[in-house]
Order: sequence, then C-alpha cells, then structure tokens
Amino acid sequence: MSFKTSAIMLLMGRWDAAARWAPIPLRLIVGYGFMEHGFAKLARGPEAFATILHAIGVPGQHFIAWITVLTEILGGLAVTLGAFVTLVSVPMAAILLVAIFTVHLPYGFSSIKLMAVTAAGATFGQPGYETNVLYLACLAALVLGGSGPLAVDGLIRRRFGDASSETGGWNALKSPAEFIAAWRRRAMRFISPARAAGGQRGRVDESAARGEQAATPAPAPAPRAADQAMHVLIAGGGIGGLTLALSLHQFGIPCTVFEAAAEMKELGVGINVLPHGVRGLAQLGLLPELDRVGIRTHELRYLSHRGQTIWAGKRGLWAGHDTPQVSIHRGRLHSILWRAVKARLPDGALRNDHRLLGTAQDADGVTARFALSGGTVTEVRGAVLVGADGIHSVLRSQLHPDDGGIRWQGVQMWRGAVEWPAFEGGDVMIMTADLLAKLVIYPIAEGRTPATRLTNWVMHGKVATGELPPPRREDWSRPGRLEEVLQFATRLQLPFLDVEALIRATPQYFEYPQCDRDPLPWWSRGRITLLGDAAHPMYPVGSNGASQAILDARCLARLLFELTPEAALKAYEAERLPMTAEIVRSNRSSGPERVMDVVAERAPDGFARLEDVIAPEELAAIVHGYARTAGFADPRQVRCCAGTWQRANWMHFFRGAPDKFRLAPRISGSNASRNRAQWSVKVSITKSEQVGDVSNVQSIFAALRRRRFRCLCHDGCACKRRCTER
Repeated sequence: MSFKTSAIMLLMGRWDAAARWAPIPLRLIVGYGFMEHGFAKLARGPEAFATILHAIGVPGQHFIAWITVLTEILGGLAVTLGAFVTLVSVPMAAILLVAIFTVHLPYGFSSIKLMAVTAAGATFGQPGYETNVLYLACLAALVLGGSGPLAVDGLIRRRFGDASSETGGWNALKSPAEFIAAWRRRAMRFISPARAAGGQRGRVDESAARGEQAATPAPAPAPRAADQAMHVLIAGGGIGGLTLALSLHQFGIPCTVFEAAAEMKELGVGINVLPHGVRGLAQLGLLPELDRVGIRTHELRYLSHRGQTIWAGKRGLWAGHDTPQVSIHRGRLHSILWRAVKARLPDGALRNDHRLLGTAQDADGVTARFALSGGTVTEVRGAVLVGADGIHSVLRSQLHPDDGGIRWQGVQMWRGAVEWPAFEGGDVMIMTADLLAKLVIYPIAEGRTPATRLTNWVMHGKVATGELPPPRREDWSRPGRLEEVLQFATRLQLPFLDVEALIRATPQYFEYPQCDRDPLPWWSRGRITLLGDAAHPMYPVGSNGASQAILDARCLARLLFELTPEAALKAYEAERLPMTAEIVRSNRSSGPERVMDVVAERAPDGFARLEDVIAPEELAAIVHGYARTAGFADPRQVRCCAGTWQRANWMHFFRGAPDKFRLAPRISGSNASRNRAQWSVKVSITKSEQVGDVSNVQSIFAALRRRRFRCLCHDGCACKRRCTER
C-alpha cells in the first residue's frame, strides 16, 4: 500500500471519528440560541411579547406567549442535553416557521443588512429569515442523523436494551409507529406472559407481545463486495435447507436450493419448534405464519403410566423466553418455508427433481452433479455446497464412506393426527410412559370448532433389541396396524383422555423406526459441509430435531456473511458440532424424558409421594440439564460457573457501571481493568446460586448484554454456550 493511500485512509478514519462528534456543536448552538431567546422574553415579561403578538394580529396572545417561552427554554435545554430531540424538534420548528411567515417576511427582515456607518461604528438591521432557516437545518440534521455522543437519548436506548443505534436519530426510530411499538415492547417486559397473552393461552392475538421484538425480521445487512461472487448450493429442500436459503437471502448472499422430490407435499405429522428455533424463524418474519397454523405450547407435563404428574413446566413465553414454543404440523411448517423462499428468492432459486449424485471442488469453488427424473445429469458451480438432504444424506455418505450407518435400538413409532376435543386448556403437551411404551400427545392446530384441536399423537413401543438391523428404508412410512399400536396404548392410563379411543378415531397413521446416526468427527471439508439431519440425525426426544436444523442454518448464514467460505465452514463446525453431538448422545438415553423411565422402574404400581421415588434435585438435574445442553434453558434460571465479560469502548462501560453496581454488587470495580480501550468485568456465581432460581444473576447477565458485553468464558466453562448466545 502506497504512502498516499495510507495517508488518505488515515485521514478518512480520523474524519469518521470526528464526524461522530459533529452533532454536539449543533446541539450547543441550537440549544443556546433558543434558551437565550426564551430567557430574554421571560426577563421582559411574557406580557410584553403578548403585546407584540397582538400588534401583528396573532390570536390567543397570552397563551401563545407563554407556550413560546416555555418551548424555547425547555426545548433548548432538551436539545443541549440530547434528550428527546426528535420530539421537541417539532414545536421548535413550528416556532421558527411561524416567525418567518408572520414577522420576518411580512416586515422586511429578509437579510442581515448594513443600515449605516457612523463615527460610533456600523449599524445593522434586524437579522433576517436566513438565521431561522439555519436553525431549521440544524434541527433537521439532529433528527435525521442523531443527537450524537454524550446524549440522553443514547443513554435511554442503552438502558432499555435497544442498542441498535448509539446516536439515535430517525434511522434508529424508523417511523413513529415503530417508536411506539418499541416502547410498547419495553413496557410488556414488566407484564407476565399470561397478561401479555390477554388470558388466551396458545392463541395468536396479544400473546405475541412478548415475542413481537423477535417477530420483526432483522434488516438484511448490505452485502460485502465479496458476496457478489459467492453463490451457495443447498442440496435438500427440507426445513433446514429452506431456512438456510431464507437466511442467506437476508444477508444478501445468493443461493439455489436443489430438492430431490418432484413436487412439494405437506408430509409428516406434528413437531415442536422450541423457542430458540422459533426465534430464528421470527427473525425471518415468519412468526405470524406460524401462529396462523400452529399452537403456542403453554406447558409440558411428564406423567407416569398411571397418569400421575412427575414434572410440569411452562414453555415458551410463559417460561420467560422472548419467543414462544410452537406445536405445528410438519408439512404446514415446510409449506410456510417453501412459499417464503418462492416469494423472496429469484426465479430458479428453488429447483425440484434434482437428486445429488456427486461433487468435486477446487480452490475457487465446488461443482455439484444432479440427476433429473428423465435421466438427464446436470452440473452446477458454486462457492459453497451445503448438504441438507436428511438422515439418508448422499453428501454425508460421500464425505464419510465408513460411517456406521443407521442406528436402531428396537423402538418403533406410530404417528397420527386427528380432530379431537381439546384437553387441559388446548395448549398443553403431555408425555406418559412405562419401560416399554411411551405416548406423546399435543395439539398442533385449531380445530373446526373452538372446542376441538387437531391433536397429534406418537406411540413408542419396544419391539426388538438393539442388536437387530433397522427396518428397510421402504418400510419407514407404511400405514400402521391397529393391533400393534393398541398392545402398547393399553399399558398407559390418563384420567383426562381415552387413549384407545383417540387411536381408533384416527383415520390413518404411519409407523417409523426410531433411528439416528453416530456423531461425526467433522462436517466440513474445504467448501462442503452438512446441516440438519444430514449432519446430526437424532431421536425425536426433547423436541429438538427441527430446532437444531434451524439453529444450524442461522449460524451458517451469519458466518458466511462474516468470513470467507472456508473459514466460515470451519467456524460453523466448531460452534455447532459439539453441541449437537452432545444432544444426540443425550437423546439415546431419553434426554429429559428419562424421568418417566426412572419413576416407572422404581414405582411400577404408582406412588403416593413423588419425593419417595425421585429426589427433587435428581429430577431437576435430568430435566434442566437437558435444556441447558440443547440451548433453551429457562432464562429465569442460571447455571453458570464464572465468566469474564468484555466490550470495547470503555466509556460506555464507565457510564453504565453505577447502574450495574446497584443491580449486582458482585460486579466489583476493582475487578475491572482497562486494556487498550477495552474493559472487562469478572462475574462470580456461588455454588448455591448454580442450583436454584437466581433471577438476580440473570439480571446481571441481561445488564451486561444490554451494554454489548460478550462473555470470554474458557473452553471448559459450562456456561459458554449460554453466555455467547446471540
């Protein structure tokens, strides 16, 4: 780089830094000018100003005089402090415009004129409207560009968590409607989820208030120059592949989805999307569509095979998350994503009837070969290839030819959905099991009448040992036989539901083996990687399959925007592989649902007191431990050892420190150290606080996140995933 180029870049960098402080002199000039005029009128008495207004024919002279004085003094003070500049600029601009059109122009104050030159010096006339026009320009600059540093507006935004803009301004507010909506969201944080829902559990209406912020799609960043040459190929048009396509489009990265099926069909039955998965879809603007066809799950209950409650917990908004948990028909969710891709991406970005055959890559990109139903083979060139082609992934088998294949422990599943009277409020998910059978049942859509729901059920039954191979792929989705299902259903008793009648009323249901694959040592090679079930197929335990695919997609799209292709795929694997591998292993031992197995083994005839069967600590460790592993732990509970939180720009930390000290005395100023314009703060959590519900600790982390601190936990820290959650 030449000296001239370096000098220009240095000057531009200094100019950018100086431009950030430019609003401050504007605020001082405008604020002082208005306050000086206001105090001058106040010193002479508002009645004197009212007399002038009467002389020029202004009605309501006394009222207008007092309003003008107060506006000039208080408005000038607000502008000087950078407080509510957008709002106070409206009456201040009105005063200037009234002065121009009622005084300056009619009475000849059109310029700053030299009237005469005497021995005493020059004599000038009254200032003209040009001065008022300059004041108007300054106000417009502050409204459009923001009030700058050291402003009350910026402090308010940081205090209430809206840190999208340091300086504020119209760019931060977008519109008056969004300004009102933002403050409404902040107010709703202090209202319980039930009140936010307006008492309508699982409905679409006002219960969206807690999820409204996440429901607003994140603005698509402007694509970098390098992105113009990047084109991502996605093999597989399932939930993960379509979510990735929408996410890449949001980041301005072109992509093409290749789906093997000749046409899109709404297949499958019910699934659950957990709050962290719904958050990703909400950021794509899809939450209203999910609400239209799904049910917001209010509660999850684990019951014994005799219908006794083992554990019950709130879900989604009612558990303190900012987005709901949604129970939905898998085919309808797939249809929502498919239609969104068709509507948002260019023509040709979604291609059916393309089955992946093979790949080849070099330093500049990757070539994928696809087969069409007519026997035609086509090649497509791209910068990155993502295999999102499911548990039978072609790309996975090519990357890992020695993979152990499908794993089956002998559990068969029967899945169906039927219109059924609503039970337990119409938005509760129920699981009940003994050592051989398990039933999962929950509503996935509104029924034809207010008293019914489209109710999804899944019966699990142990039909073989783990030594036998899984059923053939051709037998994975065949119609089920009633006698096979009922031999397991009759083992389970629910006081509020006739399980046998529910199954008999289902017109059609299908059977599937409960299968997964061993976790892979790596997903990515060069410009090729895996996603969703192609990377980490898992047992349908803990409602995690679709959610983890969505998290994969959101993570990969973000990293492809931030990094080069090879670096992005490595970072994606490093972030997502360890967590999903842990979930796969946990699901093999039933995950959080293991509490039902424990109770069935220890109390086959039921129990009088649950505490005599399983200790509360053991129960909490199983249920909450899985939630932490999967990344959707109750935000009101903190399981963290210790972490160092750090952010650049130490002045923001300094200004926010007193508030955090009052909020959390454990954050000690003596532990904060300045290191090249960075401040860090040590947060120590006691052992007792790791076990219980420690809302104060969560408030510490929330305060740090609002001020854009990030956690620098060491690799072995159990809280790392929680602290670095984006």
